[in-house]
Amino acid sequence: MPLGLQCRKITTRPPIGNGLAFRFVPLMVLIACSGKPSGAVGEPIAKLGETISGDAIVATDTGSVSPEDTEVCDGIDNDGDGEVDEGLLNTYYIDGDGDGYGSDEVEACETPDGCTDTGGDCNDGDPTINPDADEECNGIDDDCDTVIDEGLTRTYFLDSDGDGYGGWSDAISACSPPDSYVDNSLDCDDTSSVISPGQFEMCNGVDDDCNGRIDDGVSVMYYPDEDGDGFGVLEDGAPSCGDPSGHSTVPGDCDDSAADIHPLADEVCNGIDDDCDGVADDHPISGTIPYWIDGDGDGHGAGTPGESCDIPEGHAATGDDCDDDDATRSPTSTEVCNEVDDDCDGTIDEGVLSEFFIDNDGDGYGTIAIRACTLPEGAAAYPGDCDDESSTTHPTAPEICDDTDNDCDDFTDEDPIDGTTWYGDIDSDGHGDATYATVGCTIPLGHVESSDDCDPSRGDVYPGAEEYCDDADNDCNGIIDDDTVATPIWYRDDDGDGHGDTEYSTESCDAPEGYVSLDDDCDDDDGGRYPGATEYCDDVDEDCDGEIDNDAIDMETVYFDDDGDGYGISSTESLACEPGPDWSFSAGDCNDTDSGIHPGAGESCDGVDQDCNGVVDNGATGCSCPQFNYGTHSYQVCSISKKWAQARDYCTARGYYLATVNNFDEQEMLLEEFYVSSFTFWIGLNDRGSGNEGNFTWVNGESATFRAWAYGEPNNSGNEDCVEMNWRGEGTNDWNDARCDLYRHFLCEASP
Repeated sequence: MPLGLQCRKITTRPPIGNGLAFRFVPLMVLIACSGKPSGAVGEPIAKLGETISGDAIVATDTGSVSPEDTEVCDGIDNDGDGEVDEGLLNTYYIDGDGDGYGSDEVEACETPDGCTDTGGDCNDGDPTINPDADEECNGIDDDCDTVIDEGLTRTYFLDSDGDGYGGWSDAISACSPPDSYVDNSLDCDDTSSVISPGQFEMCNGVDDDCNGRIDDGVSVMYYPDEDGDGFGVLEDGAPSCGDPSGHSTVPGDCDDSAADIHPLADEVCNGIDDDCDGVADDHPISGTIPYWIDGDGDGHGAGTPGESCDIPEGHAATGDDCDDDDATRSPTSTEVCNEVDDDCDGTIDEGVLSEFFIDNDGDGYGTIAIRACTLPEGAAAYPGDCDDESSTTHPTAPEICDDTDNDCDDFTDEDPIDGTTWYGDIDSDGHGDATYATVGCTIPLGHVESSDDCDPSRGDVYPGAEEYCDDADNDCNGIIDDDTVATPIWYRDDDGDGHGDTEYSTESCDAPEGYVSLDDDCDDDDGGRYPGATEYCDDVDEDCDGEIDNDAIDMETVYFDDDGDGYGISSTESLACEPGPDWSFSAGDCNDTDSGIHPGAGESCDGVDQDCNGVVDNGATGCSCPQFNYGTHSYQVCSISKKWAQARDYCTARGYYLATVNNFDEQEMLLEEFYVSSFTFWIGLNDRGSGNEGNFTWVNGESATFRAWAYGEPNNSGNEDCVEMNWRGEGTNDWNDARCDLYRHFLCEASP
């Protein structure tokens, strides 16, 4: 690139062509250098002897270039291949703030003005921000390393009580301590300014100096004395400033729940160390017990008693043994049937005699009870005989059909040995189950004489029943599903989709190979067509419902396109296989009544958002006055002089309105954009009209809540009904009411 060229950005649009269905492509921004040929993306490459002139390829003097010439970086096609400086361009970076670091890339032969060969700038509008800058504690990434204020902050702690010491809660990191914050966290109570490190400890139950100890050096040791015996528990002693209730200054109590246990108490026989000397029951003054010699070791003694706290070994606590030489005889021994008083109660064999029964017929069962140690003659060990004069009648006698209770169970003729066998008929089909047999003199309820039921749980299975297709031998002939009734019908399924052809059928219990139970296939040669099949956009009725492509899963979203510009309204989306008339696959239209308004349309300077990007007239051409955008609004700064009403009509005729100012930021932005020394500009605020004096309203009907009047304005001096904006230097921008027939520059505004 020749010296003196400057870096700039070129905006181009890819071509639309070749007759294919088109879609709009976002604008591409290319970085180029002035003085270097550049064409639209996709333009043809010039051949030898040709060059690019504007958008056309033209013949050139081939005598000055040759394919054998070497290409040099000079902005000329030296080798005649239709490309300029190919393979020789270097990469540079636009340095907008002149700090030696750039951001956006640009290609050139030599460093262009305003460019640098070093990239990495994260803010190319501020020369103090670049990769070589020193990081400052200011909430900004000064050195472009993506980390803000690294290594420059400290931890500070909230000092709520203002004693110079902070607590652990509410810690923050900052470059310097905010108000009420300090650089330490040593305070143990940040709600009191008299509690902090270095304070004097007072006897008040509080750690005044924050050393972790309460009332240290100013208290006396007290020991808990819950039983009030004058002695406290040594291990639970604690310092105190006063005389706490329930405490003693003397330790040594070994049981603080009993007032009779302490170092000065008398020892008694109770298994307890009453005098807290570590030994229980030593030298007792009361509580001793008597004991007797237990010669046979049965726990009962006899003879003359002794006395102590505990019973010595070989002695017993009682002297009630009736034979201290026989360990089997004592008051706790069990009485046995041996004609001896085993339990020393003065009675022999009480409660241990066995019960027997008089048996007159000798059948082993008796009636009247008698007691003895062994079975007497003429008696039986078992009771229950209901006829002690008949040896064939007793509890274990067999029952026979004789209307007699032979087995003494209060039932007559049950399960007789000479009875008939009957079979339970659980399913009530008249045929019994051989496994549920009972014997009786008469037929029981729910029983039958036959035992030929082959499935007692089913009332439809028995000899002679109708055979069904149920994998059961209903008629009990040993063959399953032979000669069935209500036999299922099956339909041929040639395409294997689970749905058959109603014209081809057969009857059988089980489906033959290639047959199914459904006869609803609409095309038995196509396995993809059957009831319930997935519908696709293919002009075929896959689900056999008589409708083509209804509810197809591959339908696409379409949008209603009333103006036919290829873009529909997003809120009108629907699903369809094809868009159809007045519909489009593309959404985003912001005005579906005007085919010239849609995404990608060219912006005209008319106060209308033609390209539907939400911003009015951005990038528009042909504006009557210099145009710029602020947010989504468009403004024109008209440096021509007109009366207020003429300025209003001038803006209206171009789709704009005389500008409104709704907040301080907008006011400052407008003044910065249109500043010309000593100029004033009409804005759309006025109180024109009879009876409207002092009631200033915006010309477009917006609510007039923001005001920026100069001091003493508005004063309505001489019918001043229109408002002008003044620029009088930094911080002195204001409004003034003026006569509407004065000539002023003016501002036009348009909003989405």
